[in-house]
Amino acid sequence: MEPSEQFAEMMERHKYLIRRLCVRYSEGDEQLCRDLMQEVAVGMWLRYSEREWKVWGGAQRAWVYWQTRHFASHAVRDWHLREPEALLPEAADGEVQAARESLVDELAVELQGRERQMLELLRQGYRYEEIAERMGVSMRTVKRLRASMVEAMRQRAEAMGMMEGKG
Repeated sequence: MEPSEQFAEMMERHKYLIRRLCVRYSEGDEQLCRDLMQEVAVGMWLRYSEREWKVWGGAQRAWVYWQTRHFASHAVRDWHLREPEALLPEAADGEVQAARESLVDELAVELQGRERQMLELLRQGYRYEEIAERMGVSMRTVKRLRASMVEAMRQRAEAMGMMEGKG
């Protein structure tokens, strides 16, 4: 199957998720929603075709979810529209939330020691100040740990073909 056919199949499979997110970002404005959906489709096609990345199952849904949020939120910001507060909470769809957690677990496989501890505290909803207190370290150390954790997860995503290298 050609990449364009795979992409079309993926978009068809997840069109309701994409539309629901675009409706949220457009605050129900039908024309703006259509514009956002177009921005999302173009952006996702460019990312998909650049990598020729094939993702199936729950990981595909998570990728579509995060790409849609990324492109829709950037379009809203770039068009100088107000981003509603309602868009920021966790995913309403339990299936998407489970896929998201699964993706984070996969990216965090190689985290060790303090990085893993910090990730778990972040998942539990602790703020950086609380994490510093619980781990008995300074805020500077928490920021350094966060940076190394994010970098390790980014490298894992690159190794999995989910994103391009910095090069």
